[in-house]
Amino acid sequence: MSEEEETEDQPEEPEEKKQTSIDEEETKRQPHDSVVKLSLSERRVALELFDKYMDSEVKELVDQENYIPINRTFVDEDLRQTAADVLFAFPRKDKKGHIYAYKLVEHASTVPRFQAFRLKRYEMAIMDYDIRNFKSKWLPLVCSTVLHNGKTLFKGARTILDLMDVPSKVAKKYWNDPFHLVEYSSVEDEELRRHQWLGALEYALKHIYDPDLKKTLVTLVQWLGQLPSDPDANIFIKGLLTYLFLKGNTKELQKTLTIEVESLEDTRIKEQAMTIAEMLREEGAKKTTEKHALGMLIGGVSMDLIMQITGLSEAEIRTIEALRETEQLS
Repeated sequence: MSEEEETEDQPEEPEEKKQTSIDEEETKRQPHDSVVKLSLSERRVALELFDKYMDSEVKELVDQENYIPINRTFVDEDLRQTAADVLFAFPRKDKKGHIYAYKLVEHASTVPRFQAFRLKRYEMAIMDYDIRNFKSKWLPLVCSTVLHNGKTLFKGARTILDLMDVPSKVAKKYWNDPFHLVEYSSVEDEELRRHQWLGALEYALKHIYDPDLKKTLVTLVQWLGQLPSDPDANIFIKGLLTYLFLKGNTKELQKTLTIEVESLEDTRIKEQAMTIAEMLREEGAKKTTEKHALGMLIGGVSMDLIMQITGLSEAEIRTIEALRETEQLS
């Protein structure tokens, strides 16, 4: 692997900003936050904290001596009177980014009921911070510790699962197991037909990228014609038909769909399909006209002649020109 390739794989170093003095006004406003951040900005305090609370397995993976303090808080603004946090980035020994140590110091008079959930939100925010700033290819490990010095012992939930009022087996399935995936390409059409309403949608989603959409169009139009006639059904039908026309927006496919709907006795399918087809034809014609107008304008044709040829107003042509310039700038 070249030196250039190795450099691309390594994230940028987080910015270090050490607190070196006491902001008296800030200390008065948020004394808990201030004393924690000031104390842990002292290297000797921080190193003892890591040595005491960092798991041995994590210590093996990181360069503990060259940790980097991250100068930002992830605590909700309305909770900063009773909670303070510090974040440290540890370079990995294998040069594959960082592992984060997150310390949340709580001194609320009562144990926050949703502390476990709140902590997970903060950890997700740290992962997002890493992805956005360092373009990491993998999610970083965030090792969190809650340091609690409230008036009572911490007896609250310590996992997300403990906060869910459902059987533990069910909670674990949707929180710990791989997410539920429906892969339409592996679902048989006959299985989709078992559900009249959902099946129509799923059939469209499954086949919309088929090289030849003719069969899909014909099958779905026939399918939709079998649905009951009521306002909600009509909205559903219109949505699917619009989707088919937009994704299969070619003259040949639209002709196939038009022929198919004309053979149906259900007038609502005919009317909706014809309305959608006409709308798309008008939009296509308008785009073609606008394209020609822009081409003539770039070519130096006078505004009056462009207006005469295209039927567009000067304001419409100027709008097209402005949109083009905006796209070029972006």
